[in-house]
Amino acid sequence: MDSYVEQIVVHEKNAKDVLIRIVSVLSIFFVLGMGMLLGVLVNFYFVMVGFFLTAFAIYFCWYMFTGRNIEYEYCITNNNLEIDMIMNQRRRKEILDTDINKIEGFDKWSENRLDEDKCHRVFYLGHNESDHEQYRFTVLTEKYGRVMVVFSPNEKTLNAIKMYLKPEVKIALRKNQQ
Repeated sequence: MDSYVEQIVVHEKNAKDVLIRIVSVLSIFFVLGMGMLLGVLVNFYFVMVGFFLTAFAIYFCWYMFTGRNIEYEYCITNNNLEIDMIMNQRRRKEILDTDINKIEGFDKWSENRLDEDKCHRVFYLGHNESDHEQYRFTVLTEKYGRVMVVFSPNEKTLNAIKMYLKPEVKIALRKNQQ
């Protein structure tokens, strides 16, 4: 029997998002100020160029603001797990596509059984990066090497993943839940 489960998780704003917004707004004032300054010091035509470049800076600012609206889509088809990042519902980027049977370790982040130091890369693909009630797993990929993925599955997604885990990973997971 084929199984298909899909879940979308909205990523919460963090300090990095606030910093990007502040820098974007400051870039508008910087471009406008430089246009005015060069217009007064060199030639009045620089004021017009400054206004023209300010219009581009405003568009850039809007693009950066909306581009930080990030969602993660977990899609499980039979024993294949695919995680995509969706930016403002206009762009999609595949983060991870792996066979669930290749998962080497699976636990709740608060249990701290998996070693992050043995991984080449850690992906935070959940609500936020500080919530220790999320789940995580390690897997060996061709593209990144050994990675750890921290994510926020709901019960339906979690049960679909558990169904296809290797027996030794299932046993370790059950031991820690008791």
